[in-house]
Amino acid sequence: MPLFNTQNITSLEPESHLGPF
Repeated sequence: MPLFNTQNITSLEPESHLGPF
């Protein structure tokens, strides 16, 4: 679970930052 992916998703969807990854 790369950090840059989680941070990018957090910016788009704060509720699903851990969902897809």
